[in-house]
Amino acid sequence: IKNSRLITELNRLKKIRCTLIAQAFFKVRQFGIHISPQQLKSEVGTVTIFNLKKYLLSKNLMPIECSLDAELQNLLNKWEKVVLSPQDCISLIHQSQGIAILAHPLLLGYSMDKLDSILYELKKLGLDGMEVDHPAQPVEVRGKLEKMLYKYSLVRSGGSDYHGNNYSSDNTQEVSYDTLKEIKRLRKEKYDV
Repeated sequence: IKNSRLITELNRLKKIRCTLIAQAFFKVRQFGIHISPQQLKSEVGTVTIFNLKKYLLSKNLMPIECSLDAELQNLLNKWEKVVLSPQDCISLIHQSQGIAILAHPLLLGYSMDKLDSILYELKKLGLDGMEVDHPAQPVEVRGKLEKMLYKYSLVRSGGSDYHGNNYSSDNTQEVSYDTLKEIKRLRKEKYDV
């Protein structure tokens, strides 16, 4: 967590993200919709352009394919252009002596076949693990994810994915101590720490 390149990159992304989110709320106000970042946070937990767009659509405050929808999508496209590529992300994690883990793979919205092909490509780039134990991943699907872990020699990870004020015990996820021990073992093996 003290790696200077990691800190610099995270600060760069944070600054761009804040700027784009501010632009999104400005555009929403121009369309006569009054919602603050604090209101969005209380409703959905995490303030992102994607969550703002999704919220406005769910509350019928913005029709699909209107000019505001297009402007928010344009801001999302700008964000996608500034984030690190998977290869650069994995490389930065490894330079920081971290373990690169694909978080909540089912929330990415891919079919199992597509996820399998993504894992194949990410493993070639150095992916170390995948989050299997997550409250949004049903137990029956975790078995399929476990098979992918073994297929690509990945470590298991898990967690609650807690990001804000909307904490609920329904969103907790127990992760075995064996999972943590395996991640620590891999980190010691890779970096001798």
